[in-house]
Amino acid sequence: MIIYQVFRPHLSRYFTANYLEREREELEGKLNSCEKIKYVGPDELPDLNLPTILITDTHFKADTSIPAALWKKVILIIHPNSGHDNFPPHILKEFNFPFIKGNILRAKAVAEYILTILFNHYNQVPRQQEWNRQMFNERFLLSEQKILLFGYGHIGKIIAQSLSPLIDENNFFIVDPYKGNFPSAPKGVKFDAIVMACELTEETMEMVNETFFQEYFHEHSLLINAARGSLVKLDDLRKRAFDFPNNIYYLDVFPHEPRDLEKLKTYANIFCTSHLAGVYQNLDKETLSLIKKEIISFFQLRPRDLLPHD
Repeated sequence: MIIYQVFRPHLSRYFTANYLEREREELEGKLNSCEKIKYVGPDELPDLNLPTILITDTHFKADTSIPAALWKKVILIIHPNSGHDNFPPHILKEFNFPFIKGNILRAKAVAEYILTILFNHYNQVPRQQEWNRQMFNERFLLSEQKILLFGYGHIGKIIAQSLSPLIDENNFFIVDPYKGNFPSAPKGVKFDAIVMACELTEETMEMVNETFFQEYFHEHSLLINAARGSLVKLDDLRKRAFDFPNNIYYLDVFPHEPRDLEKLKTYANIFCTSHLAGVYQNLDKETLSLIKKEIISFFQLRPRDLLPHD
């Protein structure tokens, strides 16, 4: 029987303390009924001679995280994250193996984070101790806002499907930087809220910059970025936040984490969270379920040009 190696070079800190132990138990124990699997964790050295399934995250570096010789043995990469800009394009083109992304794992959680911000920002429910109807004269409806959504992947679709019944189509614009199925944002229109839900590429790197603010923002605009930190040119955002104190920014991701939070904590109009939009109570369980499902499916398909045979 051929032995297959599952190698995880790194584990993100948002997993619980016993996650690696559970992953090893599930993959080495319960999947061995179909194939012989050896699990190799972050503090162990992989066998350079075994066909390898690689489990990666956003901290993975193609040139340093694994021995160079191991690339020739990789038959499958499972990346249970949405962004994969840490992978050089030539890696995925040069080697003939499937690359499985985990967008679906966090899409609902990130979309819910974004929607929570929108509803709370425009329509907070007050706690009233006495009868008072006057304050509701100042109530702003989300349906009255002009909203620009960048991105129409797993997260973007959930946001669009959630907001479309509420917002007039003339006030809701979707721009997909990759597929081109949506028109560009209209020129000369200033938006009340701008939501970033796209991946990081060479084209989208620091797209939220001084020019972006001048084109799309008015003095009360709102920006939400729970996608990728480097979509935003942070120095330009800081200058804008200082010059226009009524603009509001909600940031969950940053170009350099966690040290960028130090640069932003003195701004009253910038609200930061610690890359938690995609983290939730059942993330451990659902991540492990995805990994098991993809490995089982891969072995069942047994691509003859990828899998060795007895």
